[in-house]
Amino acid sequence: MRNHRKLFVIDGAIGYAGSQNLVAKDFRPGFVNRELVARTTGPIVAAMAAVVAGDWTIEGRGAVDPAPVAVPAPTGDARLQLLPSGADFPLEGFETLLVWQLHRACDRVVLVTLYFVPDEAVIGAMRCAAARGVAVHLVVSAVVDQQIVHLAQCSYFEELLVAGVRIHRYRDFLLHAKNVGIDGTLGILGSSNVDLRSFQLNEEVSLLLHDTAQIARLDQIQAGYIAASDEVRLDQWRARPRWRHLPENIARIMSPLL
Repeated sequence: MRNHRKLFVIDGAIGYAGSQNLVAKDFRPGFVNRELVARTTGPIVAAMAAVVAGDWTIEGRGAVDPAPVAVPAPTGDARLQLLPSGADFPLEGFETLLVWQLHRACDRVVLVTLYFVPDEAVIGAMRCAAARGVAVHLVVSAVVDQQIVHLAQCSYFEELLVAGVRIHRYRDFLLHAKNVGIDGTLGILGSSNVDLRSFQLNEEVSLLLHDTAQIARLDQIQAGYIAASDEVRLDQWRARPRWRHLPENIARIMSPLL
């Protein structure tokens, strides 16, 4: 198991959750990351602290704090929920939530992910949503840091474009943020990519936004991603060099290992 979670808890009173690792944004020459992290206070911090304490204990380091996790008093009107997921849970939490929300979407879906290597359940849910008339937007990074994963990702583009899914490639930066917006009624941000590793192997955590104000803030950020992206058009995609098809298909076969 790989702990891919990004949680930062201060004094049991302030919590951060999102995509940010503890590295400089330009720690790799030639790549500058774009992240998305939420700063939280109130009862949700107790959930974050509990996950951190559990991870610390699993690593064999003893209890991070022998006292029970204290639940802070509410500090505002935001309605938040924490969803940890991983190989030791009975369901693939993030994937289960994503597929369920795609199937119930009525108006608009935005998926933002660095790595897009889904399974058939996610692909089918995206295609069904688009067939119902839902505006489904997939935002990925035009800047590539993992070439094999990128090739596998590209192998899904044509079937999605044919189905009516709109694909956007974010320019200039490595878009490391991972977030989802559903119909203006649910926002998700955290550590999970839309890929098999995040679904089945990694320990991940997602912050769910249930109140209108915070979802609107996420929607605004996602609109900024789309404005700073180049949209992939079906005719242009089909016109790409034919020699690209073979490595993309080979990488797709390898996708369960990526």
